[in-house]
This record gives sequence, structure tokens and C-alpha cells, in this order.
Amino acid sequence: MQSDLNNKILLDSIKRLLRRGAVARLKKIVNKSHAADISVVFRSLSHSERLTLFNLLADPQQKGLLFSELEEDIFKGESDLSGVCISGSRGRYGSRRHRSDIRNHAQR
Repeated sequence: MQSDLNNKILLDSIKRLLRRGAVARLKKIVNKSHAADISVVFRSLSHSERLTLFNLLADPQQKGLLFSELEEDIFKGESDLSGVCISGSRGRYGSRRHRSDIRNHAQR
């Protein structure tokens, strides 16, 4: 119950900041939040909002954790994000690895 309220507050805050274009504040929130919480928010955003939010994640490992939290249908719908994630962490995951490789590494 409390986590639902926290996720609602996070979602409302992120949507408001996206509308305002408050990138610096949004980046701070996104990078301090847990990947599981971001994935809940991610499900409620439009494609362009998802792309913006994803690009604000500074840590390639956090990007991998985010993908591990998303359902398969959301991940497939955001295939352009997977290229960003993989290319952003090329040294660790290679250039053509699949989601399961990223998830397996993130769970270690």
C-alpha cells in the first residue's frame, strides 16, 4: 500500500518534470531512484517520455536493471532503447547481446 503511494508520487513528479522540461531535476530523481520504482513509472509513460527518461539514466548497470524489471511486451515495444542500453555498456555486454544477457549480469 505504501509502495503504491510512493510510486504514484514518483510518477506524478516525473510527469510534471517532463512537462516542464526540468531535465536537471529529473535526472537527479531518476538516478537516485531504484530500478524497480522507475520500471513502474516507465509503464505509465508514452514512448517519447520513456525515451527521455531512459536517456537520463547515467549508469549502464541501472539501465540493465531497468530492463530486467520490465515486462517482455514493454521491452519489445522499446527496441530502440535496447540499442542505447547495449551500446552504452558495450564493454560489459558486447554489441549484440540480448535482454537475458543484460538481466543475468544485473542479477549477479
